[in-house]
Amino acid sequence: MNLLPGAIRELKGRVSQDDPDIFYFRAGSAASTLSVEDVEKIRFEEYSHIHLTGILPALSESTRAAVNLMFDKARQAGLLITFDPNLRPQLWPNQDVMIQSINDMASKADIVLPGTAEGKILMGSDDPKKINAFYRNLGAKAVITKVGSQGAYVTTETEEYLVPSFKVDKVVDTVGAGDGFAAGVITALMEGLPLKEAVRRGNAIGAI
Repeated sequence: MNLLPGAIRELKGRVSQDDPDIFYFRAGSAASTLSVEDVEKIRFEEYSHIHLTGILPALSESTRAAVNLMFDKARQAGLLITFDPNLRPQLWPNQDVMIQSINDMASKADIVLPGTAEGKILMGSDDPKKINAFYRNLGAKAVITKVGSQGAYVTTETEEYLVPSFKVDKVVDTVGAGDGFAAGVITALMEGLPLKEAVRRGNAIGAI
């Protein structure tokens, strides 16, 4: 197999059921070289929103510092910040560093988008109500926890509710569902839709 130098490489195992194993080959990738110097060149005031995940800061100490600066710059510029923990334990030095780093970043976000399995690792519970309370207490204005086939559980400053999912007759592969969910929520918010409708779109795209 020939791989382009500097490319982000990720291979997915082939399985007949359940989720596949994912193998990462990211050392030396272009993304892993991102630095605070790169972030300093971004004109954050030209944007309205930034979406960050837990993958980029896992690639290197340089990217971790860069992402932390992105949070700070985005907050200073008044951007809406959404954050998906998107845990990749294989990419972190160890689990303690991962948990501390991810939760610190989540504390700087306006909207946090965890899953129940991520909650179990990051704060010790897979109960969506407890996960949402944890991240609300850290400072998030809204927390949207993905609860699989049930949909997504939302907690804001004034409301708490479940947005039901869409029925999927046969789940072939869940890889990408979380990213699709985030894309649905974010695009709907950027279009000015209410949060509940944004989460409904996220559920729809995640199901597809």
